[in-house]
Amino acid sequence: MAAETIASDFSLDIASAKSALKVSGLKAGVAIAEGQTVYIASDGTLKLAVTTQSVVGDQPDFLGIAAHDAAVGENVTVFGVGARFHYSAGLTPGEFFAVSATAGGLEATVTVGLVVAVAINATDILIIPSTWLHA
Repeated sequence: MAAETIASDFSLDIASAKSALKVSGLKAGVAIAEGQTVYIASDGTLKLAVTTQSVVGDQPDFLGIAAHDAAVGENVTVFGVGARFHYSAGLTPGEFFAVSATAGGLEATVTVGLVVAVAINATDILIIPSTWLHA
């Protein structure tokens, strides 16, 4: 499946941000756009999550979603489990999303992948504890 298109009005739900996993102070190892999925690379920088990348084990790496754009070397704030984002359009409530084959993206999944989010309405997702689904 294709990666979801990140909404032009992408935003973090402030109420959920108060209790969600938040990581700040790490630097971007690549250019990162708001709304993209990221992981901590072995060099300690943040890079775009993708199904083919794994620092440890055979599962894709995932920390959370970047809250803002960052150029290489700039600090990035990432929100993970518990964060709600206005993310895309036309989502199906209850649909699960996994780390995508498109770097930094999420894609709808029902059979295989590292599931990291669920649609809670037609436009918003909630980051959930990751679950590996096997075919």
